[in-house]
Amino acid sequence: MNPTTATDAHERTSLLSGRPQSAANSTAPYERQVQPSRKSQCFTPVTVITIITLIYRLATTMVITTNIRVLHTVACQLWYHVNDPDVFPGGNIPEKYCALPGVDKYYAIMVSMTTVIDGLGGILGTGIASYMSSRFGRKPVLMFLLSCTMIDHLAILTVQNVYGWKQLVTFGLIMIVETIGNENTTVFLVSMYVVDVTEAERRTAALSSITGWLVLGGALAYSIGGSITTFLHSNSAVYIVSFSVTGIVLTFTAFVLPESFPAEKRDLLRLERLAETRGHSQSWTQKIKAVATVALEPMELLKPTFNPITGKANWRLVYCALHSFIVTLADAYALPAMLIFFTTQYSYTPAQMGYVMTTYSVSSVFVLAIALPLFIRWFKPLYNNTQTKSVPDEGDGLRATDSGEAGVHTQEVVVSETSDRMDVHITVISWTIESLAYIVLGTVGSFYAQLLGRPLPLLALDLDAFQEFEA
Repeated sequence: MNPTTATDAHERTSLLSGRPQSAANSTAPYERQVQPSRKSQCFTPVTVITIITLIYRLATTMVITTNIRVLHTVACQLWYHVNDPDVFPGGNIPEKYCALPGVDKYYAIMVSMTTVIDGLGGILGTGIASYMSSRFGRKPVLMFLLSCTMIDHLAILTVQNVYGWKQLVTFGLIMIVETIGNENTTVFLVSMYVVDVTEAERRTAALSSITGWLVLGGALAYSIGGSITTFLHSNSAVYIVSFSVTGIVLTFTAFVLPESFPAEKRDLLRLERLAETRGHSQSWTQKIKAVATVALEPMELLKPTFNPITGKANWRLVYCALHSFIVTLADAYALPAMLIFFTTQYSYTPAQMGYVMTTYSVSSVFVLAIALPLFIRWFKPLYNNTQTKSVPDEGDGLRATDSGEAGVHTQEVVVSETSDRMDVHITVISWTIESLAYIVLGTVGSFYAQLLGRPLPLLALDLDAFQEFEA
């Protein structure tokens, strides 16, 4: 079957294209779509969401290096409040008195908690954001997530000015807000928006462009945020700047960004759901279970599919998921552990942390944009090019990324080539480089040696992440 002719109309046409035209007057609107004016090209929905994504990434990333110092300060204050509250009753503790094993333990626990919360928020947030955006639209949910970011900054400003159990309660509020409105969920919603407003042939390029702007925003923000904190000698200044920038992004989103999932499609989806549940009364337990099922609905994609050519179940996605889980489990600990190590053992300033994280972003761009494509181009001829064809199961075409749009898409059969094992070899090489690089990074003692050694594990991590995405 020709994939081009089998593609659904909703996959081929932007959701913002408007109502269908009649046969008599369909030519002119079609020509306007194919040859848009220069003004419309400058202010397309993709352009608007790209601007929002870049500035959002800049605002949220510039506080990361200062977050490390704030967490260490809060951990020190909590440790003294619990173990020796009479020494510093006001909470103003000199930094030299925080160099204690107990403080380092509190700090490690707090960093681990933020990492775990971020991961859980990514798992639950994507499903919930998909469901809520299918009911209320992409734009309102995006505005809600931006509001959560602003509340998070206010809470971090507050936690620096309270002491004792109020500080602990405020830290708990920060954890809750970051679970709901974390960056992973926001980026996921942006990706859904791009899929809505772009045609099938242009989606890969649009998503790649969004990713590139995200990396650029992060690369600029790390150094900017760390420098603001270091040169102004204030942990609050960067949060005020980030709060203001996020507020501008929220206002821009409210008045400029068009909705990508219009009310007609939401109403149609609501009628489909009512038809499915008509005549079936649900208890509160069943309703709660249904909400949990929506949040975990992306996990259903891991179900093995049947390959009609081989006559066997296709477990490749399950293997990739297991690999991603194991590697991410290690990498998710390695980065916070490295930041804890640099903060507690070498007393890195936010500016130095900014240089380290900037090196991270630059190395990511180098690996994904230059090194990896050249590597594949040079070594691809060495591999056996005789590859078997794989036809996905019929159910694959019906699985939609958005839980609310499963009934809108139709089947698309795609014939793909199986792996020539080059991706497997790149993954193994990345494991080796990353393992050795972290060992070397822990043995060097100077800042510049650590700065030069930092890109090596990230290079391996980017290689591994790209192979997971390609698989």
